[in-house]
Amino acid sequence: ELTGLADLSENTRRRSGGRDFLDGYQGGGAVSRLLCRFSPGTRDDRMTNITAVLTADHRYQDRLFAAATQAAEQGDWSACHTQFDAFLRALKHHMKIEEEVLFPAFEQASAIRGGPTWVMRQEHQQMLAALDRIAAAIAARNTEDFRVLAQSFAGLMAAHSTKEEHVLYPLCDEVLSDLNGERLSAMVRHHERGLGNGASDQPATLTAG
Repeated sequence: ELTGLADLSENTRRRSGGRDFLDGYQGGGAVSRLLCRFSPGTRDDRMTNITAVLTADHRYQDRLFAAATQAAEQGDWSACHTQFDAFLRALKHHMKIEEEVLFPAFEQASAIRGGPTWVMRQEHQQMLAALDRIAAAIAARNTEDFRVLAQSFAGLMAAHSTKEEHVLYPLCDEVLSDLNGERLSAMVRHHERGLGNGASDQPATLTAG
């Protein structure tokens, strides 16, 4: 239940290793005012809301990255490359939906700029830079480098996903009336159909959670 900024911020801090989602950017007051308007029962908890669809897409990406990591540990670099490539394409598409559709819509509807969406864009760039280093380890078939880099990236990705799932996505569900989960789900499913057989453990529908 979203009852105020303090509960959300503390919840996110615990789940992201002590990092406060609202640290490091201007505009926290506007976010606080928006969060404090929430009351229990105001959220749309159907599986077609933004939070449900994009959270399910996070879990799909988690499975792809875990498959790549498992393949590397087993020394199957061909499978690792296949799974990592599928993961990278899925992640980039997810980021594209956020940065070109979701974030601009939220910024326009909430009049909050330089806030949580700015933080998420910055973290997207950090994640992509980290993935470049992982790709180099895969190309070199360097198990130790891959293990260290993958472990670090997994922590970064988990913290990033938590902040989106527990703060930003619920905010979007509250303020965006024209952009619902069904529309985002269609975008995600369209991309996943294009991944082909290289993407293992692909869900039939992301709106099923």
